[in-house]
Amino acid sequence: MTEEYYSERQDDVILRTPTVDDGAQIWELVDRLDLDLNSPYAYLLVSRHLSPNSCVAEHQGKVVGFVSGYRPPRNPDVLFVWQVGVDPAMRGRGLAKKMILHVLDRDTCEGVRWIESTVTPQNKASQLLFRSIARTLDTEIAVSPYFTRELFPDDEEHKEEELYRIGPIDRVQDRDEQRGIRSSAFKRYESVVRSYCRMYPAVFERGEGHLLIDENGNEKIDFLAAAGAVHYGHNNPMLRDALVDYIQRGGVANSLDLYSTAKRDFLETFSEVILEPREYDYRVMFPGPSGSDAVEAAIKLARKVSGRRLVVSFTGAAHGSTLGALALSGNRIRRQGCGVPLESARAMPYSGYHGGAVDTLALFESYLTDPQSGFDVPAAVIVETIQADGGVNVASDQWLQKLQQLCRSHGIYLILDEVQVGCGRTGPFFSFEPAGIRPDMVVLSKSLSGYGSPMSVLLIDSELDAWTPGEHDSSFRGNNLAMVTAAASLDYWRDDKLATDVEEKGVLVRERLERLAGNRPWLGAEARGRGLIVGLDLGQGLSGPQVARACFDRGLLVDVCGPNDRVLKLTPPLTIPREALESGLRIIEEAVALAAGA
Repeated sequence: MTEEYYSERQDDVILRTPTVDDGAQIWELVDRLDLDLNSPYAYLLVSRHLSPNSCVAEHQGKVVGFVSGYRPPRNPDVLFVWQVGVDPAMRGRGLAKKMILHVLDRDTCEGVRWIESTVTPQNKASQLLFRSIARTLDTEIAVSPYFTRELFPDDEEHKEEELYRIGPIDRVQDRDEQRGIRSSAFKRYESVVRSYCRMYPAVFERGEGHLLIDENGNEKIDFLAAAGAVHYGHNNPMLRDALVDYIQRGGVANSLDLYSTAKRDFLETFSEVILEPREYDYRVMFPGPSGSDAVEAAIKLARKVSGRRLVVSFTGAAHGSTLGALALSGNRIRRQGCGVPLESARAMPYSGYHGGAVDTLALFESYLTDPQSGFDVPAAVIVETIQADGGVNVASDQWLQKLQQLCRSHGIYLILDEVQVGCGRTGPFFSFEPAGIRPDMVVLSKSLSGYGSPMSVLLIDSELDAWTPGEHDSSFRGNNLAMVTAAASLDYWRDDKLATDVEEKGVLVRERLERLAGNRPWLGAEARGRGLIVGLDLGQGLSGPQVARACFDRGLLVDVCGPNDRVLKLTPPLTIPREALESGLRIIEEAVALAAGA
């Protein structure tokens, strides 16, 4: 998820966050209502930059009302309402008031104690609106001069504007609380950086297999699975029993990089079940708890061994949130949050980035071979076989084979980031196995523990294991609790049963989503993926967060990703029963039909 999105249905009207696609409709509505009309560009900006504190009302697929608002940087405890408009056919339903209160109830309005707006003395409707809001909020309203006549020398209609100030606002219970969702502690104490909970308002208490259960007993089918980290279902009995037994025996929880029985069991089992059958000669490094830790270790080692600085990644990539990993990632919002230059990294176009017309690796190689390109030979190339956060973009086997050949011919180390698609997510344990390639380094995390516990490893070609002792470390590289469940989970991979089951379920999911897209060709939707990581690109016509929230309201958790979050990303537990998988797919079909109006 990259953008905040809010949506709720009130009777036959949907109140939601505006998107860029709404800009033209808002402009047309303002023009019909004879309000102060700005350029269409202004309403595109409203729909993009002011969207967190603005709202549109949608009826039968048409924008019938809007509120544009923002929080002034110098007065962040104020929600300033800039414009309000309602289609004449929808008046008399209190829609303007509902939209403003909808915005006020969002997490983006945490800390707001005042609502302000400017109103002309002639605008009786707006005056009544804001007085009604003050009564609903059980607070005061003050009116004072704001913009005088002298400030509008060329506007005969504009006599003056008065400031309407409502507050202080001190709502004891917000909408979540009224619905039995006790979320006030999170909103009071937790950083506003949180994201998933904004789209999925629930306080979860228990997990059982493919289900998440909130504290009120409501069950949700989980196609999110902690972004794929809960690989074998919530509280998988086989993993849980191994973990509980280890804890009850007094097993060591954290051993740094001291020898431990839990680490030995994991290493021996991983070698026996995964590495030896594939004839992989990798050393296993424990760099820390997260995928970002392992990516940082990989690029650090590549630079050390090669003596070069540059690392190449690809458009649409997502490699983590630490500075080195983020420099290799494509998401603009996350990159801009750093506040420092992201250096020693270059992005090349991913497989299919320019459609079928451009051979992206031929372009890459031309930069490497042209002495005038200004492109230094990199230390390493890091790549995902399937870009999960980038929109479930799938690289072809031929593209991966050509990339490995290119790297070897230029002495570049090839790093495979398997954080999101490894450990059987696509069927085989490693997603790159069907391509027949052998990377120099492999990053595993997220689903490696199988139980949702933090753990990562970096697999290093034995000839590249050039670290000096202690050159790279972490306080939590010895998470033995995660190693216990990771070792237990490898029993699933002693034969091909789970891999085959994942591939068959993946075919089922893709066929259902392809049919859904094919039945609505005007959307331009597309299904893509492998195994049990599948994306439904909703095209330009539908909002991914809106569809995901509709899924949630019907009992399904599903992620969004890709450009403007327009792709639904399905990563259910690998062990999900087919009946539950089909139930979740039916919910997606219903949610898309609702959003598409057909």
